[in-house]
Formats: sequence, C-alpha cells, structure tokens
Amino acid sequence: MTRFTVTGDQTEFDQLLAVHEEYMRAQEGFVDCYLLRSATRPRQFSHVGWWESLDVYRRIGESPEYTSQMKGLLALADITDVDVCTLASGHDRAPDRLS
Repeated sequence: MTRFTVTGDQTEFDQLLAVHEEYMRAQEGFVDCYLLRSATRPRQFSHVGWWESLDVYRRIGESPEYTSQMKGLLALADITDVDVCTLASGHDRAPDRLS
C-alpha cells in the first residue's frame, strides 16, 4: 500500500498513473489494484495493489519499466507512507485469485 499526496498537476498525474496501472495489470502475478481518494483531503490517495506473492511484487518493483514510471509519478507527488501488507480479514471479499 502506498499513500501519497499529489503536489503537481492532477490531470498529468492521473494520466501517468493510468499508464502505470496498465503496465502492472499486464505483469504475471498481478491480481488487482485500487486507488482510494481521501474524503477529507482530495489530493491525498492510497494505492492498494494485490499480488500473488511478495516475491512477484519485489521482482516487478525492481524492473526498469517500473522504476522509470515511478520517477514520473514522484515528480508530481510526495509519498507519505509505503507498506507491504498481507490479507488479515475479508477473505470473502478478496479478488478471486486470492481466495
């Protein structure tokens, strides 16, 4: 999970994030992702990604494509928190590939 605040142009950020999510969806081991916007701070977001395993996530995160895309996104946003989480509850609502 990544929490961030958009500091640059929101439209440009949205476009770069759409390209990044398209790239991620094409990667083997990717399950799904969600972008959540704060209801009280409209420039703050949480991005939650689902992967088949932590190893897959790490492998993709080290790829040159991922690194390049993140540089573009980080030019327009400040990351406030990054964490790797596991599913603790909600198994009945998890994406099909995780249940």
